[in-house]
Amino acid sequence: MCEVFSVSHSGYYRWIKADGEEEDKPDTLDDTIRSSFQASRHTYGSPRIVLDLKQQGIEVSASTLRSMRMQVEQELEMHLRT
Repeated sequence: MCEVFSVSHSGYYRWIKADGEEEDKPDTLDDTIRSSFQASRHTYGSPRIVLDLKQQGIEVSASTLRSMRMQVEQELEMHLRT
């Protein structure tokens, strides 16, 4: 298969491994952000959640965390309204 697509064997297997990791990361990260945000009684902002995640051994960029945190906040607001 690698010869058909003209890619190296190591490049192919790296792509396969990375593809599976990307699918698992958002769900796990979303749950972790949600629990950290709820544990702070909805007071932590992105910088404090980044520090909280680093203490747990999870590396995430501030911009990724900010967009995911805003989604979590919106979901919580929608849930509280209904």
